[in-house]
Amino acid sequence: MKKTAIFIFTAFLLSVLNSACDPCKKKDCGPYGNCIDGTCDCDCGASKGSDGKCNVNDRDPFIGAYVASGTSSSGGNFSNFDFRCNALGASFNLIEFDMSEIGFPKFKGTKQCDEIVTFDIANDGSTGDKYNGSAARTGNILTIIIRRTTSIGSEITYTFTGNKK
Repeated sequence: MKKTAIFIFTAFLLSVLNSACDPCKKKDCGPYGNCIDGTCDCDCGASKGSDGKCNVNDRDPFIGAYVASGTSSSGGNFSNFDFRCNALGASFNLIEFDMSEIGFPKFKGTKQCDEIVTFDIANDGSTGDKYNGSAARTGNILTIIIRRTTSIGSEITYTFTGNKK
């Protein structure tokens, strides 16, 4: 009986000491983070707010209206056109690029864990052209690179730089 009581007391003491040493025991990292060794680690697509919790949607800085210019590998120039980046659903990482003002289909992109969005459109539908590319953001400037393969197999690369309005 005495050995059992000592064993139970020792197990209880170790349990209390272990929970007291766990730096994540009472750490609140917000809805999109996990505590690792006392530090909040945010999920892909989220970052820390001013409160230190993982509750900021990283997609939001991409969203908005832009004025842009660009060039194509076939010699085309595009000046001062407007386009939009729109949020798609509640997901952290889905963005739509609407560049219809210059004749492009709407691109649905997926934001990666850094400041890059990738997109791939299997088929334009109206022309049979295929598009893929990426977009990267630095501050209020968005650089978009689009690779277009026409229905007859020609490849054209477009580079656009947009400033957020």
